[in-house]
Amino acid sequence: MDEVLEVSTRPYDPRRPLVCLDETSKQLLRDARAGQSPAPGPPARVDYEYDREGVVNLFVCCEPRAGRRWVEVTAQRTRRDWAQQKPSGWPRSCSSTLRRSMALGSTSRRSNSACWHANVSTAATLAHEVTAWQQRRNASASPVDWRFTTADARIKLKRLYPSLQE
Repeated sequence: MDEVLEVSTRPYDPRRPLVCLDETSKQLLRDARAGQSPAPGPPARVDYEYDREGVVNLFVCCEPRAGRRWVEVTAQRTRRDWAQQKPSGWPRSCSSTLRRSMALGSTSRRSNSACWHANVSTAATLAHEVTAWQQRRNASASPVDWRFTTADARIKLKRLYPSLQE
């Protein structure tokens, strides 16, 4: 953990970019019944019942210092799928610098907000929404503000660190 956190504090070097790769799953859900359009005045009526349409995987590759993100929606999550993830057009040498990280925090928060529809029923719709999110984020080129420090890790993960006392 200390080594990963130390790498994240290094200054940006375009010759040796820090690249983070992570993945998460997203359940595809279809509304069981369409909501009723509200008449002027009363709030919309929404039914919270849904039908499950399967699960897809999202791979997120992020260059946190440059503020660039690439997201791919896949039907599965095998070792081969994971190994094949890297932004197209990157030099071959970059693939050796990939580090697994918590790059999905902002993506996961987006999936639970108004940015993505609450219920996405197809992988194609999710891929379209993810692409739009990715383009907005990359256009702003906002770097990741990494605030988790080694001191934070030692407090939060205290039970995982060895004790020096006998």
